[in-house]
Amino acid sequence: MKPKSKKIFQSILSFALGALILYFVFRSTGSDIRENIDAFTSVNPIWLIITCLCYMLTNVSRTYRWQMLLEPLGYKPRWINAFCSIMVGYLANLGIPRSGEVIRGATLTKFEKVPIERGMGTIVVDRILDFVSLFIIIGIGLLLHFNLLVDELSKIISFESLQGKLILGGIALAGLIGFMVVYHLLKKNSQSVFIQKLLKLIDGFKEGLISISKVKNIPLFLFHSFIIWFLYFLMTYLCIKGYEPTSSITMSQSLVVFIFGAFGMIIPTPGGMGSYQFALQKGLSLFGIAGKAGLALGNILFFTIQLFCNILFGVLAVILLPILNRHNKLQPNQA
Repeated sequence: MKPKSKKIFQSILSFALGALILYFVFRSTGSDIRENIDAFTSVNPIWLIITCLCYMLTNVSRTYRWQMLLEPLGYKPRWINAFCSIMVGYLANLGIPRSGEVIRGATLTKFEKVPIERGMGTIVVDRILDFVSLFIIIGIGLLLHFNLLVDELSKIISFESLQGKLILGGIALAGLIGFMVVYHLLKKNSQSVFIQKLLKLIDGFKEGLISISKVKNIPLFLFHSFIIWFLYFLMTYLCIKGYEPTSSITMSQSLVVFIFGAFGMIIPTPGGMGSYQFALQKGLSLFGIAGKAGLALGNILFFTIQLFCNILFGVLAVILLPILNRHNKLQPNQA
């Protein structure tokens, strides 16, 4: 299959998966599109505007954090170019899930001449930090609602599936060790042009990964990491309070709902379509919120962020990047 055809197939498949999940969620809750539109319009626009503002501030902090990862490698891209690259990446995720990271790195390479392998290395670090932050939040959630979360997870995760995950983890570890062995053998024994280019790519990627150990201002770096996830949570909490059927949910309960929604975003559908709504309404059901209200809240959050933030600002970024960089010289922007 040709690369372009493969991307089209992946995009269609991800949309089909997201639409299928969304269909079953609508069907299982007995909800319809009109009810969800009414729910959306029932929310005071101020709540939605503040939610969008919180989301865009997370991207501001993410941009600064990314710059801090790139600086030890000798690159200091313009803030606006890094910010727009992130927004273009989010836009790409709506077409082909998980393609946004590659598009983000490629966009920065195009306008800032940061080598793609180094840029991608720092993006991987960025995602690892997100996973670490999520696990910290899960830990807080467990402290606040231990029995509730454990009981629910025990229904979802069987011993066999957990065992399967452990096996997959072992395979991944073995693959990583094998990769390292092959890498050192190639570096030691081969002088071919292709292998040298491949090794250069791997070296650059490795430099990007270890950039976190060279960050100059660790307190500021951790501050941005905290702000990103605090604002993510705040977005969920504000919409919960702004939508009347869910307004009785407390802050600690909102944290549990947020955790469920975060897991829904991991599933490879366009922007979490379907999987996010399903996970969020499951989280709300733990606190007695009906399926219809849970689905409506999921749609309010999902479409507010995707339509008014990722699509709008993603398209603006695509338009603005060539304009903002029309006078730039084609030289690497190094610190």
